[in-house]
Formats: sequence, structure tokens, C-alpha cells
Amino acid sequence: SDPFQSMALMALALFSTMGLVLLADTMVADALSHGATAPFGMSELCAESFSLKQWGRSPSLIQGVAQASGKAALKGLFNLEDLVEILRDTKPDGLLVVGGTATATTATSPQPFKRQGRVSDYFSNATLLVSQVEERVPRLAAWVRRFTRAFGVVVQVNLYVAPPGTQAFSMHTDRQDVLAAQVLGSKSWRVWGPEAAGLPASVERRLFRLPLSIQQQWSLSQADGISEHSSLEQAFPPPDLNVHLQPGALLHVPRGSLHVVSTTSEQHPAGGDVAAAPPRLPHGSLHLTIGAVSRLYTYAVLASHLANSTGVREAVQRVGWNLVQYMAAQGKIVNDKTAGLEFRRLLPFGFAQRCRASKPRLPCSEEVSLSAAGDPASLAAARGAVRAVVTELVNLTLASASGVRSSGTGVPPFEITDAALAAAAEQLAAFTDEAEARLARASKEVTGERSGNPTRAGELLLEIPEVRSMTVTELDAGHVSVCFSSCGQHSVCEHRVEYPAGAAPMLQLVAVSRTRRVEIASLAAAASAAAGWVGRRREEQDMLPGVLLAVDLLKLPLQPSFRLLTWRSGKEGAVESHSGDDDDDRLGPLRDYSCLQGSLEL
Repeated sequence: SDPFQSMALMALALFSTMGLVLLADTMVADALSHGATAPFGMSELCAESFSLKQWGRSPSLIQGVAQASGKAALKGLFNLEDLVEILRDTKPDGLLVVGGTATATTATSPQPFKRQGRVSDYFSNATLLVSQVEERVPRLAAWVRRFTRAFGVVVQVNLYVAPPGTQAFSMHTDRQDVLAAQVLGSKSWRVWGPEAAGLPASVERRLFRLPLSIQQQWSLSQADGISEHSSLEQAFPPPDLNVHLQPGALLHVPRGSLHVVSTTSEQHPAGGDVAAAPPRLPHGSLHLTIGAVSRLYTYAVLASHLANSTGVREAVQRVGWNLVQYMAAQGKIVNDKTAGLEFRRLLPFGFAQRCRASKPRLPCSEEVSLSAAGDPASLAAARGAVRAVVTELVNLTLASASGVRSSGTGVPPFEITDAALAAAAEQLAAFTDEAEARLARASKEVTGERSGNPTRAGELLLEIPEVRSMTVTELDAGHVSVCFSSCGQHSVCEHRVEYPAGAAPMLQLVAVSRTRRVEIASLAAAASAAAGWVGRRREEQDMLPGVLLAVDLLKLPLQPSFRLLTWRSGKEGAVESHSGDDDDDRLGPLRDYSCLQGSLEL
């Protein structure tokens, strides 16, 4: 019912490019003086070569990030303990899975649906997805807050855990400008730029000339008239970017860019750039998507906030409209596939921050050596350029009024003042202010959190409940059944759980373990051996299967329950700290034979 809120929503999820790059001379040119302590990727993101020339405009691998220091810095923001904590504490309706069905997803197959699932669905080749994790890890919240201040956009971080050799989604676009940060494993990305240059005319007509709606998020399964998916894929030109991300790499995918993502197999596809040395064997993938909600910062959204300014409001009244009618007419123009393109573009980098009415500041001011006051002449030029685009949109809207068309008198004069622009920019910046406040609360304990050093999976131990017995039996080719009972009473099943057959080797290892604690690395080795990936050195092991099985066991409603421990003294973390005198103590006492009897009989 609020016309201003409605107009703000109108620009969601529409194609965007950078807009006018008018602030380059004074915002970041010749201003890079980053110290060695700059947060992960922030120096590279704030560099003029990216922030002013690529952000929101073209897909790009952020150069200079995927180094050894970048890999360590990223793990300092998010590591295996964080993954355990998030998956353990996520409620059932917060964990979504994609794939893992009989029909594999391809680049041009119908888009699969997300559904609620369990961590163990990973072993059925499903990808795990948890949304909005940015406020659940204090160190990550601190980084996101800094990025929010630097780029002046609201950010949402999603977590994806994918098995090797799988693809969750078919080709699609996103409603955000995305930064993909690879934490573990490798992932292959093929990205076509938002302008989709070079597509055949027939394909372009189907994909990009559809009516633009408020919530448009395109995918192949939503495009009318497309039935021969395989032939359609052959009609596509080579992607603008074909990369295989390794841990520590950072990739930018602009809003509206078609892309398709998969975990890499043993050999990378020909023609792709590898951000680091490729893995020799398949590996699951953990990556974060840092989605900047930049659709809230377009010319169209700025114009919606100017609708109630004195000059525009009086002009609206003179053509015989109220604000609701005006906003509806403006929405039609913005959503027009051709006429609205310019107005759906992103405002110049940092415009809302720099031109806001109160406490203006330059973008990336914490990363570059610039005065927060900025250059008045450059600021005036930026305001003038933005004013010209917004004035054009207001003129087109007013000209569509029936009274103007019938009278032939033309659009009544109006003025968009500097004060009106500053007030509108203030409303845009309010989104960022609110997000910063939330992130500040989430990151307030960052200095007291874990040290930020990545936990090696070899330090993680799964502790088996002292009085629990496990019996693993095969149900069919795709599933096993695990029966939990009291030691010595394995014939009485107190709790039964089904698992995909892919988890069976690890479950059997836990069931027959003579010690109370099992190394996660040992579970991972069992999974690798069962898959035929023998001969891997410990540092090459794919630890994700072991970690994920442990988390799934932690979530079972057992009393006493499984526990996950870290073998390191004096440091608290997402899992319980455990220390001892030697390596023998690390694996705990021997289990009673009665706890093993049922499994050993099998």
C-alpha cells in the first residue's frame, strides 16, 4: 500500500550494469595504499580496476586474491568449525538441498527445486544450502560489515556444500551482484556477461526479450518455447568467463549474468583458467556466495524516493495524478524491455554514501587514502549526471498522463534540487546503515572469538556415546539402516535412521571402532577408499564427507549423544575442546566389547 516501498521493490532483480563511472577521478585513482593487514580480498575489490570498471558490469576473477595469503585469510573468516556450528545449529527448515535425485541436472535441463533435507543427503549427491549465514559467524560478520561500508550495499551470504562431480542448478541468473569465495575443494564456473553479446538472434529473443517483471530471475525452465535443451546449449557462444576456483579464489558474477556451476571432476574442462593448481582427484566443494543486494541502488529506486520531493510532487498534481498513479506509470516504463534499460542500471559507485544528506563518506574510505570530504567539483558533476538520468525518467512518466497527451501542453516544468537528491540518497543509504548496525552487533565479540586460524580436519575427533551400540545393515542398493541400541542389547533397536549408501563405509567404521573417538580424517579415508580413490596423502584427503557425517550424527536425538572434539589445548571453538597427555589419550578409552558385538557379528 506504500507507493514508495512499492517503487523500491520494482527494481528488484532486473538486469544491471555499472551505470556512469563519474567518481573515478577523486574516489580511488592514485589512492591505493593498502597495508598488509587488509581483510581478505578488500584491497583488490576496492582497486579502481575492479570497483569502477568491473563491479556490476562484467564477470571477473579477482586477480591477486587466490594466493597463499588469500587462502589463509579466507579460512580465517570461515573454516571447518564454522561449517560444523552452522550445520549443527540450523533448524530443519533452514537446511535446503538441491539435486540428489535420479535425474541429473545439466546446463540446460529444467531448473530443479530446493527442498528441505538432512546433512546426510550430501551422500546422495545433493548439494546443501544454508542462507543468510553472515550474522552467524562473528569474524565473517566483521568482514561483511567492512564490505558493506566500502561498497554501500546490503549483503547476504549463503553457504553451499556440493559433492564431487555434481551440478545443483541449470543455467540461470541471480538477483544480486555475487562474489563467490571458494573455501574448500574446487568448482567450475561458466559465466556469460549481463549483456549476453554474441548469442544467436533466436536464442537472444527467447532468453532476454521476455517481459521484465518485478521479481524477474530467469532460468531455462521458465522461458517459453524452449523444449530442446541440448540443441539450445549448442547454440550458445563460449562463455565470457570459464574458471575453476580453488581455495582462496574470489569470483565476481554481475546481476543478470547467465551462469552454470559444477564441482570439477578429475580433469578440468579444456579452456578454463585455473585459479590455482587443479586437484588430482575429485573433491567436494564448500563455497560462500556474498550477494550484494545492489538492485536497491538503481536509478529507478532513486527516482521512487524523489517522487515526494516538492518539485516532482507539484508536477504530478498539475497533470491530474496522485502519487499512486504516478508510481504505477513509472513502473511500466522501468519494466519496459528497451525503454527501461537505462533506469534499471546501477547508480555510480558510492553515489548514495557520497551524496547523502548526513555524514557523507567516500566508498572504500577505510581501504584507500582519501579525504572523506571529497572533491566538491567532482561531487557536483556526479549529482548533475545522475540528475539528468532521473529527470529523463520523470519526464517520460509525466508525458504518459492522459491529460498531457490530450492537451498537447507538454510536461509541466519541475526541478530536482541538490537537497532533494541528498534526501533521496539518504533514504538509499538507510538500507546500508541498518545492515551495518545488525552486523556490528553480530561481530561485537569478534576479538574474543576463535583465533581465526583454520582448524585442520585432522584435529577433529568424533566421540561415540559410551553406552551406545550401532548396527549397520543394507536396505537396498541405495540405502543402509543404522540401528542404535544400548550396549549388550543390540537386538533391541531403540532408534533407527536411514542413510544413503554413500555413507555406509564411514558408518561401519564408527560402528566397529575399538576406541571411543574416531578421527574425522579416518572417516574421510574410508570414504575415499570405498570410492576407489586410494593413495591419497593425508593433506589431499577430502575431509567434507567425514565432517558432514559427524554433524549428522551430532543432530540425532540420542541420549547420551555423539560429540565432536578438537585435539588442541586451551582454545574454545564451535566443537568441544579436548586435550590430553599423548596421542594414545587422544582417541580415548577402549569401548566395551558388548558395544561392538552386533556390528562384529555382521
